[in-house]
Amino acid sequence: MAGGAGTVSLAVFRSLMWARPRLAAGGAVLVAGGAVLLSAGGGPGAVRAVAGVGAVALGAAALVAACCFVFAPRAPRREAAVLRPPLAGPCTRASRHGPRPHTLARSFAVDLVPGSGEPPARSGPSGAGAVVLAPADGTVVAVHGTARDHRTGTGVAGVVRTAVGRTAGRLLREAFGARAVFGNHVVLDLHDGTHVLLAHLRRGSIRVTVGEEVRAGRPLAGCGTSGSVGVRGEPQLHVQVMDRPWPGRAAVGVPLVLREEDGAGSGHGSA
Repeated sequence: MAGGAGTVSLAVFRSLMWARPRLAAGGAVLVAGGAVLLSAGGGPGAVRAVAGVGAVALGAAALVAACCFVFAPRAPRREAAVLRPPLAGPCTRASRHGPRPHTLARSFAVDLVPGSGEPPARSGPSGAGAVVLAPADGTVVAVHGTARDHRTGTGVAGVVRTAVGRTAGRLLREAFGARAVFGNHVVLDLHDGTHVLLAHLRRGSIRVTVGEEVRAGRPLAGCGTSGSVGVRGEPQLHVQVMDRPWPGRAAVGVPLVLREEDGAGSGHGSA
């Protein structure tokens, strides 16, 4: 009985994760349409007012629903995937997600910034173009490499401008779904029921095609700023493991460990 309830709750969770960006996009459209109706002149005022208020109310409800994880269970327990370092050269961990449910299978995901962690030079980001390596043996099952790279903010004015634009852009990209969030990316099938996603790659840098077999350590692409990167817009690599080949299809995140050069592991263990 408990197993059946867990299966049902996981199915509901997957449905919520699939619906969330669509609810957000629909809610934003309804709110905008209602605002236009309320502010427009001419026509029967009462009808227009009722329609406008109704659209705004429905849109707000959809946005609230999109921001909530109602009865969202944790991802099922499973062994952590052990990956090789996915960046050539030194890197620092910019952020990592916890085991709680995240949209687009981002539970346990890790964001890495190339370099030693020092601020980028005014002339440009120090990690731009850093080589992204295959973290495990696998088959390429998805590739996207045409999304534009975002400008990097340097200096006080540049950082403020980039932060404001990036925050607004992140909200919009969340509404438009996985491809907008991750930008240029490569997905590898690890042939054990899991898939690894490498995202925010530099436009035009991807060196592999769908169906190609790759070995761990093979150069795949260059690190970039496509998709929904941090407020500074620094080049970074987003790494996540999931139980389906594409996060937009309600995949669930899988714990991962990034193996250090000396063989020690660092990262998340099993949830």
